[in-house]
Amino acid sequence: MLAVLFFAGLALNLLVWWFASLEARGERHTILVVLALVVLIEAVLAGPASEVPRGILRPAIGGQDFRPPDAVIVAAMAARILNLRGHRVSTMAMWWSAFLAMYVTSSLVGILNGFPIVEVLFQGKGGFYLIGGMTIASGADPKRLADTIGKLSVVGAVIVFIAFVIEALNVRIAFAIPGQRFNRLGNLSNDTITLMILVGILCILIEATRERPRPLYVGTALVLLLSPAAGHQRASYLVLAACLLMLAVLFFGPTWKQRSRVTLLEVSLVFAGLIAIAGVNFVVNDGADIVAPLEEAFSGEAEQRSAESRFSLASQALGKIQERPVLGWGTGIKVIRQAQLSNREVAAAAHNIVLDLGMRVGVVGLGLFIAAVWVTTAAGLRTWRNADSTIVAAVAAAGTICMWAVISKGMVEPALDKFRLSLSMGISIGLVMAAYRPQLLAEEDVPLVETNAPKHRSPSPPPSSTERPVPTPRPPGTNDR
Repeated sequence: MLAVLFFAGLALNLLVWWFASLEARGERHTILVVLALVVLIEAVLAGPASEVPRGILRPAIGGQDFRPPDAVIVAAMAARILNLRGHRVSTMAMWWSAFLAMYVTSSLVGILNGFPIVEVLFQGKGGFYLIGGMTIASGADPKRLADTIGKLSVVGAVIVFIAFVIEALNVRIAFAIPGQRFNRLGNLSNDTITLMILVGILCILIEATRERPRPLYVGTALVLLLSPAAGHQRASYLVLAACLLMLAVLFFGPTWKQRSRVTLLEVSLVFAGLIAIAGVNFVVNDGADIVAPLEEAFSGEAEQRSAESRFSLASQALGKIQERPVLGWGTGIKVIRQAQLSNREVAAAAHNIVLDLGMRVGVVGLGLFIAAVWVTTAAGLRTWRNADSTIVAAVAAAGTICMWAVISKGMVEPALDKFRLSLSMGISIGLVMAAYRPQLLAEEDVPLVETNAPKHRSPSPPPSSTERPVPTPRPPGTNDR
């Protein structure tokens, strides 16, 4: 055990050194890419987070589970502190800091209320992933990050395609290596599908704002949006529906024509093609491949039992909130549900982010969370409308949509207790911060954040042909084709 801890500490130190050098060179976007790759690879290899066997992907120390992204977050935050200079704090960051400070403090409240320390720390880790995701993503350069999102979508599309093949063949791949066993390689969990959808939304919006969208990346993004068909849970379709609804709001909004040349006809042709592919599949396979996953997701016996149990969880959570409405019970508080297989009573979260926060931090903490979400949404939409760069505007809009997508899933699942979801929410918020920051500095007429990078600046390159500039409004009466 001592040897394992020694090599783990050595690896963490090397990671901190590497990230600190990236920070010094102004390449923070690379750190975010590393985190995204680690999360995707871990999700594909490990399967559902709660079913990962103990090993290198899920070591346990002191009763607490640790995951591969934990090391990346710790190293990235340490590197950020080592390179931190004058950093201007936005109103958005202050609201999130207030909420997270209260959420972390609620761990002490939970301990004082006598909840098991293991459970208190487990629920409190949601704040760690939120902070980590925001910290890493908020420092990334949206323009440089945009070039990498397409490559991530290609990796994700390949994974989804393999998952479709495995699902169609009804194959289960299991094997073991020294230190870790893999039970469901290639079978995408519900949370992994959510990650794929979020990457697809980012890629779609970024490509739509380019002067010349790249067909390969548009195609891979569409494959990612079809990933819920590789799973059997309604929550995945809920995330997809929320994303598509918010995309439609942007598309029919007044700013879309300034940001993108994608027209209603082109969108209609794409969706018509997808429907045609689904229709051919339906005819060839007698509808089994399409109807069966949908029936399993919406009317399967397991999903019906899950839906019924949520009403009981919500009722119990409301009772807990009424007992301590102001500051809540602290992290560690749970309600009781019936286990689906054994039919015995087990402790569980409320499976609703609003009710879970209401129990843990009361209406005060819940109010801070709602205010932070509201301010982030306003900043994301403001950047979408006013940013000079269409790529930066697209990142802001996509980050806002992804944040709300995770929240929508959090209405039926314990999002703060699932590290992939809480980390995804933190990254989404951080992307909005990263995109909003240049506009905030321009409005306040303050210099950019000072870094350890060389002070010499090369002449600004000409505008990239891949990015479409925001058109200047013409005077009334000007002829335009």
